[in-house]
Amino acid sequence: MLGVLFVFGVLTQRFAIPLGSQQVPIAFPICWFAAIWLSLTGATTMRRTPTALLCIAFSGILVSAAFAVGKPSLSSLFYLLGLYLPLVFGSTQKISMEDSQKAARLFVNMMLVFSLIAV
Repeated sequence: MLGVLFVFGVLTQRFAIPLGSQQVPIAFPICWFAAIWLSLTGATTMRRTPTALLCIAFSGILVSAAFAVGKPSLSSLFYLLGLYLPLVFGSTQKISMEDSQKAARLFVNMMLVFSLIAV
């Protein structure tokens, strides 16, 4: 489910909800809602190290955006936070090595297709 959430975030990165002069990427609220829902139902659990790394990385992004010349893109910041959120969660179900390898192959093949489309 977390993989589906990550793929959804990648595929919906260009769609946004207009809020006045700003926009919020649609992936942001949906990824957050899904992550909270999966956590509350017990399907996932937060992992400490990735959560700490995400907090450190996002803090660095916010500090660099604060000192950037010009106005930082809030929609890009929201998108980054929504996209990387699923990576801090881990499944509570046992996943076999074979299933992990299938998921990795699927991800690589999907990225290959998307990169060819982008060229």
